[in-house]
Amino acid sequence: MMACIEILNNTAGSSVSTAVDQLAVNSVYREIMGVSNGVTQALASITRAAGPTLGGVIFGWSLQNELNGGTLSDTPLGDRNLIFYILVVVSLFAIIMSYRIPQKFNVPQQPKTKRSWVEEEKREAEEAMMSLLNESQHASERFGRLNIFLGRLGEPSRKR
Repeated sequence: MMACIEILNNTAGSSVSTAVDQLAVNSVYREIMGVSNGVTQALASITRAAGPTLGGVIFGWSLQNELNGGTLSDTPLGDRNLIFYILVVVSLFAIIMSYRIPQKFNVPQQPKTKRSWVEEEKREAEEAMMSLLNESQHASERFGRLNIFLGRLGEPSRKR
């Protein structure tokens, strides 16, 4: 029986991991696919490390609570199966949320064309040039005011 459960667990885990990776690949442009895959793998690694740790802490707490006759020992949640109840709730939440994923995330994104990249770069360059032009105009106005001020300081005072 345990062998069947383990086979089912490994099959389901592989399927879910593949589906999540495919969603991550399909939901981004090709230019940032590496970043998307990196973030996906980093989050998967964090959850694979944190899951057993947190599960062990909760399981240990539920065992200690059951043996010491703690506040939850009189309720159905107070026994050693608390972690499994929590896993059922989390799994049901994940299943419900998986149906709420928009369909557009499962369609491969079309790469940007060379022309769109060139137009975008051109627009950004024009914006940067306009910004520099405005800054230089403001700087020349300030410099001109400073020259007038310094020129007045250098003039001999006129006494009447």
